[in-house]
Amino acid sequence: MIVLQNISKYYYTDTPVTLALRKVHLEFCKASLWQLQGRVAVESLRC
Repeated sequence: MIVLQNISKYYYTDTPVTLALRKVHLEFCKASLWQLQGRVAVESLRC
């Protein structure tokens, strides 16, 4: 199992800082398939 905890992502450009992810927690089971896209779409095959 892969576990990611408290992940945040910021983009720094000439404009103000853009927050892409804030304190995200993810767990990936062995042989699972994931797809992340858009603002809130998350798809998963359950463990």
